[in-house]
Amino acid sequence: MGPGAFPLGIALLLVALGIAVLVKAFVAPSRQETFVEEPATAEQMAEESTFEALAAAKASQAEGVPFVTRPTPVVGDLERGAPLGFGRIPWRPLLIIMATIVFFAVAIDGLGLLLSVFIAVAAVSFARKETTVKQALLTSVALTVLCYLVFSLGLGLNVPVIGPWIGG
Repeated sequence: MGPGAFPLGIALLLVALGIAVLVKAFVAPSRQETFVEEPATAEQMAEESTFEALAAAKASQAEGVPFVTRPTPVVGDLERGAPLGFGRIPWRPLLIIMATIVFFAVAIDGLGLLLSVFIAVAAVSFARKETTVKQALLTSVALTVLCYLVFSLGLGLNVPVIGPWIGG
């Protein structure tokens, strides 16, 4: 076994994990939660403690038969007979993350480790809409320092810390 055996093994495990997630996404049905009313037992009525549940139970008792409302997972849209769907594709995070990976691969030799990691982490932080500028900057600084410590100082990786594009 040579020096490439471990990275090859990790790569094969990641590919297998990716294929498993992809297969699960196409095979597993989408689940949504709906509310189903069913006849209540005395034990179920005793367990219901919220004001809304008690009000609903009193209203259904006025009709003659007590009912309990409980969340029940239902596969697909059973009322309309619609096919199972995967939901909306999150284009923003998908495109930002893919573009950032391409940027990092192109820029690491020219910009160097510090600036390319900082820009990549800052860009990926904004894949989530709720991220603030402060959070993105703090995360970028922390991961840039960590990458410098691990890859440059710890492992001695042969990547310029400051690249030739910015005078390094």
